[in-house]
Amino acid sequence: MNAQTPDFPQRLDDAMALHRAGQIAAAAAGYEDVLAQDPANFDALHFLGVILLQSGNAERAAQLLERALAVHPEAFPAVHQLGNACAAVGRSDDAASHFLRAITMAPDYAPAHESLANLRHRQGNLDDAALEFAAVARLRPGNAGALNNLGTALGQLGRYGEALACYEHALAVDRQDPTALANAASTLIRLGRPADAIAYFLEIIAQGPEQAQVCYQAGFLFYSQGMRAEARSAFELALQRDPEYVEARWALMIAELPLAYGPGEDPATFRRRFSAALERLDEWFDAGRTPLGYRAVANQQPFYLAFHDEDNVGLLSRYGDLCARLMSARYPAVSPPSRSSFANRRVRVAIVAAYFYDQSVWTAQVRGWVAQLDRRRIEVHLLHTGGVTDVQTSIAKSQAASFLSGLTEPGQWIDAIRRLKPDVLLYPEIGMDTMCAKLASLRLAPVQVASIGHPVTTGFPAIDYYLSAELFEPPDGAAHYREQLIVLPNLGCYYEPLNPPDSEPKWDSLGIDAALPRLVCAGTPYKYLPEHDHVFVEIAQRLERCQFLFFTDMAPRLSRQIEERLVVAFRQAGLDAARFVKFLPRQSRPAFFGLMRRCEVYLDTIGFSGLNTAMQAVEAGLPVVTWDGRFMRGRLASGVLKRMGMDELVVVDAGAYVATAVRLCQDAAYRSDVRRRMSAQSDILYRDLAPVQALGDFLVSAAGKAWPPGS
Repeated sequence: MNAQTPDFPQRLDDAMALHRAGQIAAAAAGYEDVLAQDPANFDALHFLGVILLQSGNAERAAQLLERALAVHPEAFPAVHQLGNACAAVGRSDDAASHFLRAITMAPDYAPAHESLANLRHRQGNLDDAALEFAAVARLRPGNAGALNNLGTALGQLGRYGEALACYEHALAVDRQDPTALANAASTLIRLGRPADAIAYFLEIIAQGPEQAQVCYQAGFLFYSQGMRAEARSAFELALQRDPEYVEARWALMIAELPLAYGPGEDPATFRRRFSAALERLDEWFDAGRTPLGYRAVANQQPFYLAFHDEDNVGLLSRYGDLCARLMSARYPAVSPPSRSSFANRRVRVAIVAAYFYDQSVWTAQVRGWVAQLDRRRIEVHLLHTGGVTDVQTSIAKSQAASFLSGLTEPGQWIDAIRRLKPDVLLYPEIGMDTMCAKLASLRLAPVQVASIGHPVTTGFPAIDYYLSAELFEPPDGAAHYREQLIVLPNLGCYYEPLNPPDSEPKWDSLGIDAALPRLVCAGTPYKYLPEHDHVFVEIAQRLERCQFLFFTDMAPRLSRQIEERLVVAFRQAGLDAARFVKFLPRQSRPAFFGLMRRCEVYLDTIGFSGLNTAMQAVEAGLPVVTWDGRFMRGRLASGVLKRMGMDELVVVDAGAYVATAVRLCQDAAYRSDVRRRMSAQSDILYRDLAPVQALGDFLVSAAGKAWPPGS
């Protein structure tokens, strides 16, 4: 040890005082002076190590802390800081060992528990992270940050109820904590309590939050619940906080398309607003901003544009071009592999979707493809971009050559697809799942195909073909797609009956008079446009007594908009809507089938038909009335009825729609005959191999062509 000058203890005290005062550089110099005279001074080694760690020099910090512990091995704060230094240089195992040692030495030392929790969280060990965050929350009972961290870990484990309790505890400590409010709101959404989530977000907005992201999250929730004005205000507030927040600009464009319409509203008005907003956004993404755009692409999509009874090729092509431009700026094109080796192996088809579970896209399309495509010619790989799984997911896995899930970033999926080298990328839908739309914006395979999971053209330039069905398309169907239209035979799908158990409805508890004709109206709110409200009024006028059975949406405000609109329409005709219109709670599948089996008519939605619901109605023996639409999306139930030879239930105008519904309600003998004929003919709808065989032929043929298409 070097000889100490008379003022040596004072130098250490001065350095520590400077450290406490936040004069870090001067403090570090003081500690260096002390160590020059006393290289084994514990305090100087320890505190200089902490300063170096905080300033980013973790390697030297670790060296100093190790020297400090050689002097005083029992100093648990230094053990903890050595763990932090090891973590900073990527020595995770050493870091964990030091954190655990510090905790053993001082079980109530919260910083060590917190550091270990953060390390385990980064490693993806959520169970251990939650245990350590729980220890921090116990040791810091009034600390909102500790409670927020614990809630986050529990939420990631799917323990949403416990997570919410943590956030509510944090809010009991500090009701103005915007992090706890936002976390609580997000958790309430996952718990299916959007109304409660809205209340929390409104509190945040009232505070004028500094974080643009919180405003954006609030706007996203407001929009999904039909709160248009609140959504726009939240997105605009996010942009006030951060004018370059591309996600909020994108969301503001999509927010021009309502989910449902109120009395007197014309969808054409909102269509024009969306078109103008798309043009403004395209211009905003100039050369300097384009590289940022990939973050926003398809986070929200113009899904509700499809419910306008208009040709969408022009608008969606402009939208698709913007998506492609922004995604390509972030992920430059790489030419797919050549077809030179195609003759030596099966066609490799990768189906990319978020819906490999009991959901309409799986039920109507993908289940049949996965089970029935000819494996002698076609190798099926499944890329599951969603997070929901169930028994059907297990079935999908068992039938595929490979099943990939769990990736979270577009770049990860792009790399996985390039490693797989598919001949064909097949998207059952483009327009609902965000990740699918991001990927579909790019050229990742020689042949890229979309299908009718979202029944409208994608508008994306990298999608070559669109799969539809012979019985769904109007004579001029090809003109409604940017892609090349491929029409598969019949209904274009291999469909299995659902065969749910029967459940007897409790009409009294539902507020339904079983003696009156009951007309099932099972569409989601956005399928009901104002221009068709008169149809319900005219049916009610003709029948005088009947009940239209609607179902409350997961966003109840949307259902209320439809109800309010119908109240106005009925009032204008001198009728009380409350006598005719009933909104029922959402039903389980057995309960829904039990209800349909005992009602008189299913009224298919006009302009945007329901394929799965029509198939379920037929399976339940419920007569269907449908209006043949201008576009494929308005002809799905028509195709089902025509396939059975029940063309008389397919009408071409409002008058015939009303007359057919009224006859089915009033003429019991006719209704019974319709039920009998439907039952006799329904088998033709199921297990139809012709569409899958045609799909297989198409995939083999398309994969054998040169790339790019048309060359």
